[in-house]
Amino acid sequence: MKNPFTHPRKDWNNRDLLLTEDAREAVAAAYPTLFPLLDWPELRSAFLQWENVALVKKKTNRHMVLGSVSATTFGLCVLAAAPLLGFYGIGSIATFIGTIILIAGASLGFYLSFLSSFRESWLRARFWAERTRQFYFQFIASNIDTICEASVDTEKQSQWLKKREAALNRFLLIQKEEGQTAYNEVIDDTQEVNFLVVDDRVLSNPHWSKESDDFTSAVSNVASYLHLQRLDYQITYARSQNLPKSLYSKQRAGTWLRLTGNLLTFFFIIAIAGNALHFLSLSIDQAYSISFAAMVQGILAASIAAIRVLEEALAWSVEASRYIRYEKALAEADRVLSPASISILQSGLLDIERAAYQELRAFILAHKDTRFIAI
Repeated sequence: MKNPFTHPRKDWNNRDLLLTEDAREAVAAAYPTLFPLLDWPELRSAFLQWENVALVKKKTNRHMVLGSVSATTFGLCVLAAAPLLGFYGIGSIATFIGTIILIAGASLGFYLSFLSSFRESWLRARFWAERTRQFYFQFIASNIDTICEASVDTEKQSQWLKKREAALNRFLLIQKEEGQTAYNEVIDDTQEVNFLVVDDRVLSNPHWSKESDDFTSAVSNVASYLHLQRLDYQITYARSQNLPKSLYSKQRAGTWLRLTGNLLTFFFIIAIAGNALHFLSLSIDQAYSISFAAMVQGILAASIAAIRVLEEALAWSVEASRYIRYEKALAEADRVLSPASISILQSGLLDIERAAYQELRAFILAHKDTRFIAI
């Protein structure tokens, strides 16, 4: 079966929880007894609340950062060209326009760096979106026995639906009451031991699934479903971020941005050297030539500075390294994941959740103190 959860396109958006209608039909047909038990509309709604906020905050912040960098760079370029434009009678106008644009871009940059709460609110929203996703998979992993029972006994299905509803309500209450505290605890969790979202505060009867020989085929079915939904999806996503030929490769994008900066630096050095030689030549029209050289050097310098700022703001190199580590951790979890028994399956599923938690924490730590970010 082609995995309906994975579809690495530009509009591919959290397909492990947010399936399209066609994908939902495909999964329901492939897993007719499991899909009604694991499809969770209420949780999807809770996830979407945070997901939508995170996406809006990220998009707004990115546009503002790129606008700030663009305006500042353009303003510097206009100012660099002002002396040359003075020979055509518009030097003063260029200076005025360049100064206004530069001040606007720099002011926006200062606001984003020191005064704006966009970055922090984006990270909090992303944190709770991912913790809601982790709740879904951890709750399923902690109740494999119940799910197996419900998949072969229709009378147990209503019990399972009530159980997950109660657990989600408790989780959302904790989310509401301890939102900022939980966020800070993850940041401070240097040993990375607090990856479990599903604990005795969420489960009304705290336990992890018990073993039973009656569920052999059902356990295999659950394992197959979760392998497609959780592991394959995450591996495909992490890999798509770093494949050299991928349109969305962080590694490739970071490399091209760095090379562009290095190339402009080379041209800047050549321009300085050429200007020095020009001074020695004592050209007749030296004032015009100096203005032209100053413009070229100014534009190159502004472009180099903009690229260096974007390197930090877009954080492509940092993102690429993180995804490489995440993919390796998932590959190791894939190696040991097995439906041989409920406990063995749970152990493998917890390895996946631990890797997802470590990735989330690394993501927050990488960006929470960065003053200028536009990933």
